[in-house]
Amino acid sequence: WRIAFLLIITALLVYRLEATGLGGDELFSARMAAAPLDQVVNPVAHDIHPPLYFVLARAWTGVFGSSDVMLRLFSVFVGILAVAMLYRVGCEWAGRATGQWAALLWGASPLFVLYARMARYYSLMLLLGATATLALLRALRIDRRRYWIIYAVASLSLLFTFYLSATLLIAHGLLAWLAGRTHRSSARPFGKWLLSMVIAATGFAPWVPIALHQLQTTSSAEATRLSGGVAGVALKIGYPLYAAAVGETIFPWRIPAMAGLIVVAILVVLGLHAWHKHGRLWAVLLLCAVPVLSVAGLATLFSARTPFVNMPGRMLFALPYIVLLIAPGIHHLKQPIKIGTAAVLGLVWLISLSNLYQAIDYLNPIYVTPGKQVAEVLRAQTKPTDIIAAEVDSLVSYYLPPNDPALFEDFDAAENAIRDRQPDRVWLVVIGRDSTRNPESSQLIGFLDRSY
Repeated sequence: WRIAFLLIITALLVYRLEATGLGGDELFSARMAAAPLDQVVNPVAHDIHPPLYFVLARAWTGVFGSSDVMLRLFSVFVGILAVAMLYRVGCEWAGRATGQWAALLWGASPLFVLYARMARYYSLMLLLGATATLALLRALRIDRRRYWIIYAVASLSLLFTFYLSATLLIAHGLLAWLAGRTHRSSARPFGKWLLSMVIAATGFAPWVPIALHQLQTTSSAEATRLSGGVAGVALKIGYPLYAAAVGETIFPWRIPAMAGLIVVAILVVLGLHAWHKHGRLWAVLLLCAVPVLSVAGLATLFSARTPFVNMPGRMLFALPYIVLLIAPGIHHLKQPIKIGTAAVLGLVWLISLSNLYQAIDYLNPIYVTPGKQVAEVLRAQTKPTDIIAAEVDSLVSYYLPPNDPALFEDFDAAENAIRDRQPDRVWLVVIGRDSTRNPESSQLIGFLDRSY
């Protein structure tokens, strides 16, 4: 079954991988993948993320090429390893059946398929998070030095992949403390967890000043709507849970989405009961609740620019543990009910996956920015005397020939060129990123309305 499942998940991840061009968030990854390896870290330092994914992606494209498909295949490859690691976590904690169901549910979920195909850090974050969790569980059960060393290295790598994943490490610490309280052993797992964190923090220390500068840049950005208040926090918690249940490519007012939510809610109740019988309910809840609540709180306090529709990506490292929560619940169902439940959930996910592949019904349409298609239209219809002004996030400049003298990303320069050249036609490509139109675009539009 393992080989068959790996083939199925691989097929889900690579199907129509080339159908859509890169999304806005993938543009930075593509540019870093095309840069010399020794010139990757400095631009990343001026971004809002740590460097590990970008360095590894650059090494990958140095071997396999930097096309859209090859860049995404790195994420696909790592994502498959992440599912395999989640299987090992389930086996370690509750037996093979739980591991099998956790891997099956997560690997086939529309949420995983959406993010594991992106040329972003998501798959690496999932793999390292699951690796750290598995190493910790092994260390708590066997208490051998090599597992604590693996845990420390995986934790350090996780911090260099995504800052907010530190909330998972905090949940690990609570898990170690709970294990020490429960078993009253002389192993002192919480102290060894603290030592592992000291090692990871020491390795991360040289990057801390850069991370603090990035945080200052992020926290000073303009706030999006529903970034705070009770409604904003509720959406930041509730929307990722919705996405984990039915995906981000099916609208919640659709009947299949409602059916899927009902099925998942029942499975959650069954899973809570099953983990309670195992005696590990609080441990599983810690891994689910601490990162989700912490990330929602931190995003509200320090990253007001982050809209709630971006939260599933910010919490992705924690969402597999929600699948792990429901896995023993579906396993303990009687066979006819299990088949019926799997059939309903499978049908809902099939609809969501179909929408994903067709690029329709995206709750966050930034993931399917049609920059590639727009560039094809411009390539076919523009004349040499035309001027194109295209925002960076539209990706048009990425897909049009480089050094095109008629293409401008700087809208002030575009306005000056229009004044000087007086072209017959001006092509303006804008994208309402997250919540509003860029001020530079509005200024150019005003100039064209008044003067051209």
